[in-house]
Amino acid sequence: MTRSTTAIVMADNRAPASTSAAPTYPALAFALNALYACGHGYDLLYYRMASPTCAHPLQGARDASYCKMPAIAAALQAGYESVAFVDSDSFFLHRNVSLPSLVARYAPPPPHAAAAPLGAWFACDLPQLGERPNGGFHLWRRGDGAERLLRTWWHLDGGRFNTAHDYEQHALQWALWHLADAAPLMGTLQLKSMDDTFHEAIAHIDHTKAERRLWVMATALVDAALELPPERTGVRLAAARRAALARIRAQAAAAPPNAPPDALRARALDAAAALLRDGF
Repeated sequence: MTRSTTAIVMADNRAPASTSAAPTYPALAFALNALYACGHGYDLLYYRMASPTCAHPLQGARDASYCKMPAIAAALQAGYESVAFVDSDSFFLHRNVSLPSLVARYAPPPPHAAAAPLGAWFACDLPQLGERPNGGFHLWRRGDGAERLLRTWWHLDGGRFNTAHDYEQHALQWALWHLADAAPLMGTLQLKSMDDTFHEAIAHIDHTKAERRLWVMATALVDAALELPPERTGVRLAAARRAALARIRAQAAAAPPNAPPDALRARALDAAAALLRDGF
């Protein structure tokens, strides 16, 4: 079998599967990103850290989120031409949009898009914090530009942000993005992944929306179960189960997006957990 030239990369110190009755958000994100990767013929690489933290040889202990950089570097060194990194609280919501199409859709208009970045495209922090690059999604192109950009980001002195929020994101936005050697290698997409409506191609539901994160991901998985044919999911849904999922989806569409009724939220989470247990 020929390996894809494109990899979707996730990295976390938690397993990509949920062993309890309640689904975890990394397990839901992994399932949704796997559906996207399979739909486009991309490889999905999940790097599970052996330690709860990350470490720099000189700066010492860092938050686990710093290890996204070695994970991206490993995928590029493995020979992938394109590597898209997706955080554990992020997932591809528009599964029919390929990575090249995603860049074409969200790249800023000319003249800003005239000189394509040599290293990576990043999602942005719009509408909350402006057009600064966001670390929840980035797409890397194999080459010297990507390697230099990754190396610089990794070796930037994080100071107290090695172990305090907002971790590697602080170095990305307040140092890397302003360096004369790094800035020309970076592009910021008009991809508002953190928009509170979560209607962009990628949804990034951060720690400040912990309760809503599970709700959005669970209903997205229910949507996927109803939209994809059985041969694409590996799970054949009985008519009664499909009807139950359809009822949940209809009720979710009519529910307040920020505070769905507790009973509906529980039904959506139970349905998502059952899909994960069935190998969806």
